[in-house]
Amino acid sequence: MGEAVAKHKNTPADILAILTGDENFLVRLKVADNTHTPPEVLSRLAEKANRHELASNKNTPPEVLAYLAKDTDASLLREAGRFMDDSSVRRPTR
Repeated sequence: MGEAVAKHKNTPADILAILTGDENFLVRLKVADNTHTPPEVLSRLAEKANRHELASNKNTPPEVLAYLAKDTDASLLREAGRFMDDSSVRRPTR
């Protein structure tokens, strides 16, 4: 049930905020993937291993994208870079 609520486009922001603390990873994953999740709620998920969903969500704040851009996972960098200008993405050196 939590997953359905977390992914629904009409779920209120305060409920999405509560769901960021759900012990079920899939619920947090759906919150991170929901394009209606507000930026401040997405920021809470940055430390909770929902990195790919956060990187691909257009509402993720720039400071969270910058944090994600420091990762060495190439696919994560591509996702984060989609919503950042090139000057703010630090790509790993080889």
